[in-house]
Parts: sequence; C-alpha cells; structure tokens
Amino acid sequence: MLMSIGRGLSPATSKPYQASSKKLYLTANLPSEVAFERASPATVTNNNGKLTEVTNNQPRFNHDGYGNRLGLMIEPALSNKCKNHNVNPIDTSGIITSGDANGVLSIVNDTTEIANAGLDLLCTNGNVYKADNTLGTTSFTLYIDGKVGNTNPHTLSAYVRSPSSTGRVCRFYVGGGTMNIDGDQAWQRYAYENEAPNSTGRKFTIIVDPGKELYFILNQLEEYPIATSVIPIRGAAADRKADRPYIANIDQYEWFDSAQGYFTCRYNLTELLSSDSYIGVLHDGSSANTIGLRMDASTHVLRGYMRSSSSSQFTNANTDVHIPNICHVAGMRWDNAETSIISGGSVKTGTISTLPVTLNRLEIGARNGGSSPIHGHIQEIEIGKFNINVASLGIRLQKPSDIIVAAGGQSLIRGHFVSNETGNEDGKQEHRSVIGNKLRENSVVLVDGSSGASAACKTSNSTNYWWDLATSSRGPAFDSFVQSINDAAIMPTYILWGQGEDDSHQIGINTSKSDYKQALEAIFTTMRTTYGDMPFFIQRIGRRSSFSNAGG
Repeated sequence: MLMSIGRGLSPATSKPYQASSKKLYLTANLPSEVAFERASPATVTNNNGKLTEVTNNQPRFNHDGYGNRLGLMIEPALSNKCKNHNVNPIDTSGIITSGDANGVLSIVNDTTEIANAGLDLLCTNGNVYKADNTLGTTSFTLYIDGKVGNTNPHTLSAYVRSPSSTGRVCRFYVGGGTMNIDGDQAWQRYAYENEAPNSTGRKFTIIVDPGKELYFILNQLEEYPIATSVIPIRGAAADRKADRPYIANIDQYEWFDSAQGYFTCRYNLTELLSSDSYIGVLHDGSSANTIGLRMDASTHVLRGYMRSSSSSQFTNANTDVHIPNICHVAGMRWDNAETSIISGGSVKTGTISTLPVTLNRLEIGARNGGSSPIHGHIQEIEIGKFNINVASLGIRLQKPSDIIVAAGGQSLIRGHFVSNETGNEDGKQEHRSVIGNKLRENSVVLVDGSSGASAACKTSNSTNYWWDLATSSRGPAFDSFVQSINDAAIMPTYILWGQGEDDSHQIGINTSKSDYKQALEAIFTTMRTTYGDMPFFIQRIGRRSSFSNAGG
C-alpha cells in the first residue's frame, strides 16, 4: 500500500549546490584553485623552526621562531651578489683576506651549534667559515667576492656566531658606515640594511677586531633596502625569482561575479616598502580593468583600486596606517554604483560610474603579472558574489580570536590615536605592535569611540554626556561611541576607558561621587548588554600640567 503511493508522479528536479562564496586557507598547503609560480629555489622556515630550501615553483609556508604560521610567503625577485659558497663551503675560495698577518680564514665544522640554530636542513654538512684574529693586534679584513656594481642602497646579512668575549667582535662594511656585531653570541642573523656603497666596486666586507674570532655562514649581498630570505649561493651569484600565487579563470567559478561581490584578505607584512605593493588584485591580464587593494608607498595606508577600460574609478585610501609584523585584515566590496574598502576599523566608500570588464584572474599579493608584490605573507582569502554592505563585510573580516579594542571616554583616550606631542598614532600602533607580535595569527584593531570634553553624568555636562541618570538613557557621547563601532563594522573584544576629568569639575556641586559611580556602572552594563560580557580596562588619568579644576 505504502509502496504504491507516489507511483506515476514526476520526481523532484535535483539542483546542484551553487556556492556563493569561497574561503581559501593559505597557511599549510595550496587550495586546488590557486596556482603558483617561482622560477627558482628559495628558503623558508618550517613548522619546526628549521631553515630549509624548496625547489622551483614550490610555495613557501613560513613560520616564525615560535612556530606560529605566518602564511604563504611572498617576496620580489632579488639576487645574492656574493660569489663564495655561502652554504656548505668546501674551501675559502671566493674570499680575499688582508690586514693582520696573524689572521686566519678557514673552514671548520660546527654541526652541533648549526643544528641548535635550526640551520642543519640547509647547512647539511655543518661546515662554516671561521675568521680567527685572536693573535692579531690589528684588524683582519675579509672581502667576499661579488661587487655591488652600482651605488644604489644595498643590504648585507649573514648568520654569525662568536665565542669571543663580550664587546665588539667585527663590523659589516660596504662603503660608508659600518655595523658593529658583539661577541659571546649563538648563531643568529645580522642585517646591515639600506646602506649605499661609495663606489661600484665595493664588496661584502667583514672587519674582525684584534683578539677576536668569528664564525659565519649564509652571507648575502642584495640590492634592496631590507634583508630578504636567505638565497643560497654555491660559488656564483644566485637569483631568487618572485613568488607568484594566483587564480586563473576566476570568472569560471560560481562564487565570483565581476558585477558585484567582495574580496577579503588576512595578511602580514614583513616590511613596509617605499613603493606601492598590492595585497591582491582582480584583473583582465592588464591594468586596464582591475579591482584590488594596495598599500600606499609613502603613507602605508590601505588604498582601494578600481579601473575600468583604463579609467580610474576608485583610488581612495582609508586612515588605517599599517605596521609590520602583525596580522592585518582587509576587505573590499563593490556593485555597479559604489565600492568600499575596510581595514583596521577604518572604512572608505566611493561612487563609481563604470564597472571593470572581463575580470578573469586574481593576483594574490601582487598586481597583474606578479608585479609590485608585497614583502610578507598571505594567510586567508575569501571571495563572494553577494552584494553585501560594509557591516557584513566587517563581520567577515573578524575572527573570534582577534583583538578588537574600542576606546571610549574623553580626550585622555584620544591620545592613543592622536598624540599631543607628535600628532601621530604612536599609542595606537604601540598597542597593536605589542599584542600583534605575540599573537601573529590574530588581527589587532583599535577604534576611537571617545568624545573630547565629555562627562559620564548629564549633571556634569548637559550637552556632551554619556549617561542620564534621571531617565536611565544614553547621552550623545554614548551615541557617538555606538556610531563609531557601527562605522568600523566591528564587535569589540574589550573596552579601553579613560574618563572623569570633566566630571571632576562638578563632583560635590552638581554631581555626587555616587552619581558618577552609578553613571559609569550604567555605561558599562549597557555596553556589555549590547556587545557581550567583555572586560573594561580603565586608564588612569595621567599628568597634565595645563589642567586646573573649576571648583568641584
């Protein structure tokens, strides 16, 4: 009986699932959608803290010294101009010595210390250079073969160990100034960055002090303002080509629509470059049609980037000044009328007249063709074809483990964002740096929700107050705080609070101590009701020579 029910009925149409978004994780392996190119070997630190070499076109998933995953490593193409054997040396050829006749350059085995430093997967035979000037009374100088060839800024770097006593052991030199290196150190990398040679014939020069000895390996001379990852050389200058991850034919995926959608990226920057560098760009194989995010060369703020048929539609920057070595999260949304970018709690929206056409590729960490790359790591990317608003974009940027600090109160807190001494964001950036350097996989955001010259109680300031005890309601300063949170599209992790200066003028006159306490408790309770049970950190009022009490 039951089996006969439904006989003769047409089966329901089966529709395949159509994904509206795609999240790509780039910390341990490449998703199938992501292609990768790098036409050379390169080095990377693995999850055990070991420096190792990977082959051509093999992506680098980098880690810091604590084992934290930094993400897919991206660097520009560069050369190591040295011409000795900087890895597994077999003799001292490629290094010329001069100076004290008692100085001796040799090859020694330092296997145990090399392993302790995490270099044994690259320096496999344990051999290193030893410059011994312990019997010398004057300097002993080493010239590593490989000329700079020009007077552009160069960077010298090497792993160094010295069993000599404390104090200076040697100096790095390339013409101009020198970098001092102290003794009694285990293996570590030293970098003398952004030094302009005073002639085209200069070489990587190490000057060993009298009475000292020095072990070194993995020396590098590169025409770049900062030290990049180690480039192994074996008797001749060597190149490391640019890392280039990308998604080809992105227009064929169901989760992408060039007419509307969003793009987010979680990343960190090892260095802030003095040239434009791109977090990610959708393009048509050229710069004529693009949608993307880039770092401004001079201000290091995030800038949105949209071009249609070679006509710029949106090139606006927000106010989020990036800093190195912390996790940043940024996003961009667009439709046929406007586009928005968001990062660090800062939003910028602008109108557009024409959408770009034929977008078919996503360049990750670079511009079209892999040009103008970042110097850093990409951790995650999310792409969707929803036409979402800024608030929805902000939700997609934030992880539960991220640290989102909403600053409230009066102008005492504003000093974190605009220092009275310098007019810059030193307080905010130091806050982000201290936390972000410890929690490398978590984004740290500070949003200013303070109101200058505001009071907790309406009885202290009837126009710019946080709470009205008579009506148990929010005041304009509180409303402004809420608006700042909404504009930043974030959910706070904790509140940094600094307030009471304005109320102090009225304590004992129009406002009692009890009133002030009740107002603060009501403010904090309402914030917790709105944003969740989170901690409040109350900043003490600091020294202020210009402050005088008005009579309270």
